[in-house]
Amino acid sequence: MRVKSSILSRRRLLIGAAALSTGGIIAGPAAAGQGGGFIQAALREPGAARHLTLHSVNEGDRIDVDYWVDGRYQRDALRQVNQLMRDRRSHEVIEMSPRLLDLLFLVHRQLDTRNPIEIVCGYRSPTTNAKLAKKSKSVAKNSYHTRGMAVDVRVRDRSARQIYKVAKALHVGGVGYYGKSGFVHLDVGPPRTW
Repeated sequence: MRVKSSILSRRRLLIGAAALSTGGIIAGPAAAGQGGGFIQAALREPGAARHLTLHSVNEGDRIDVDYWVDGRYQRDALRQVNQLMRDRRSHEVIEMSPRLLDLLFLVHRQLDTRNPIEIVCGYRSPTTNAKLAKKSKSVAKNSYHTRGMAVDVRVRDRSARQIYKVAKALHVGGVGYYGKSGFVHLDVGPPRTW
């Protein structure tokens, strides 16, 4: 696996760190004044609800939730997301990062589709991750999946390449293209692509 490092200016790095530490805004080039105000506008619309329709391809679960309403994350909706993104092998549930949900919201909005985001893999327990890492070099030993900060996704009417391009353009977290498997990895760790 080849990782391309993003070289961030000091200004972008500081703005991004400050925005991410608030938990409510995802930072990227738009937040740093470097083109396209989509991220800022999408997440700062007053009173706007943030909605996700998610489908677990492995468990068959489907949810349709407003996870952000009136300037607040909705606890019941977050619990539903956590349950849907549980470790499919151990059925362990943890709290998924709300920033990850914001990233999914933005990617889905940019894809301009009515189809749900299909979750291939959400949370992975450290035990599950260790077993998978022994079998495959493409599984990181310290995966963001084990922290509730990563998800592997696909969308029925969009190619993995289209999803990858949209997510990469946001300059938020990690974006990995797995074309042969037909999904894209998204996480809210440091910006990088592979």
